[in-house]
Amino acid sequence: FVSFNPDIVGFSVLTGPIIKEAMEQSATFKRLNPAVKIVWGSAHPSVLPEQTIAEEIIDFLVVGAGEYTMLDLTEEFESGHPKLDRVKGLVWKREGQVVFNEPRPFIENLDELPDPAWHLIDVSKYWDKSLNTSRGCPGKCTFCYSPLFHKDYIGELSAARIVDQMETLYRSYDVRFIRFFEDTFTGNRERLRRFCQLMIERKMPVYWDCDSRIGLSDEDIALMSRAGCVSVGLGVETGSPRMLKFIKKGIGVETVVKTVSHLVKHHIMPRLYFIAELPTETIEDFQQTQALIRRLGRPPYQYMAYTPFPCTELYDYCVRNNFLKPP
Repeated sequence: FVSFNPDIVGFSVLTGPIIKEAMEQSATFKRLNPAVKIVWGSAHPSVLPEQTIAEEIIDFLVVGAGEYTMLDLTEEFESGHPKLDRVKGLVWKREGQVVFNEPRPFIENLDELPDPAWHLIDVSKYWDKSLNTSRGCPGKCTFCYSPLFHKDYIGELSAARIVDQMETLYRSYDVRFIRFFEDTFTGNRERLRRFCQLMIERKMPVYWDCDSRIGLSDEDIALMSRAGCVSVGLGVETGSPRMLKFIKKGIGVETVVKTVSHLVKHHIMPRLYFIAELPTETIEDFQQTQALIRRLGRPPYQYMAYTPFPCTELYDYCVRNNFLKPP
């Protein structure tokens, strides 16, 4: 940090333990260089801007999508005479008063963005080479920040652009496996099928992995397998029908079983995500989850502790029922 001497340091901050780490690192950077500008963005600052900007060591917040806001902020500083009130999507402090600039709309066409700047890093040092090709999720799960942060917005790279990026990683950096790191890579079925067709047509020797909502058809899974998919992560959350309804997951246990069986049939490894300690969960609910895991043949699965994302429906439920006190 000292040798690089940046003017701006940005943090992408979700609710949870990452806040503590971001606070500690922000304070360290300010101590090493009091002139550095600390910028926080992503879900937590966007949902709770007043609370977040109140921290003395944070200079700016980016509310919503960050690409153009960070570009505009950087260009204003480089001009030597920054007019910060012109930067859409920015929250900042002027003489101790919090200023909320005009909101910035989400990016309608992600294809207008440049490719990630892979040439600025040593790609070989990273064991997990990932791409982000979409934003937003059609689900309305009560525990998730996405409906609150993205609202009804869905943004996507085109199928052709995805394959182009994969080809660049393969030809320039010998990348043979890519993880699609986003809420649901398969949400747009038309895009999914076009992507798979392009992978098959180009005979791309790159395997891939993604996350998906439950409900993929046997035909789509067969096509994904032919296109190089080797693993799919599925947000099941719970094996309890009561809990699935309570969190508004929009799926049933039998649909989970059917989706997993289709994946196994086409030699794609299912990975299951569950949430531990959901509000109102009982021993019986937990046992139903365990029974579902056994019924599915104990594929790889992961429990993640429930994190109350502020302002979500389930968070508000917890506050109303005195399960937690807002910080």
